[in-house]
Amino acid sequence: MLFLTVYGPELESLFYYIYKYTQGEGSVSRERLYSAYLPQTALAHKGQTKNIEDAIHYLKAARLIGGDKAYFCMQPNVDMRMPFAALLLRQFRQLEHVSTQLPLLDLLYITLLEQL
Repeated sequence: MLFLTVYGPELESLFYYIYKYTQGEGSVSRERLYSAYLPQTALAHKGQTKNIEDAIHYLKAARLIGGDKAYFCMQPNVDMRMPFAALLLRQFRQLEHVSTQLPLLDLLYITLLEQL
């Protein structure tokens, strides 16, 4: 998670897309995400999905979404008035309480976050 190249607007858009489908259909498939976020010609080229995959991994590490081939929102009662950045920060702060269960790299990231 520490070295993923994703940006706030990408994360926010992807999270709310998954959140919308979780509310309506229970989950959203990886293929549906690709078709919504990539031009159709890009699907044929390997490597074009890296940004989406990085964003998925980041949201999973923050425990905002779950799933492997189909994704769902792990926060079903999201306060839509809360800015996404605040929601993400709140999730990272909650990870402190489960830090013994995290991989070492995630624990290092949380330590760096605390020191900043």
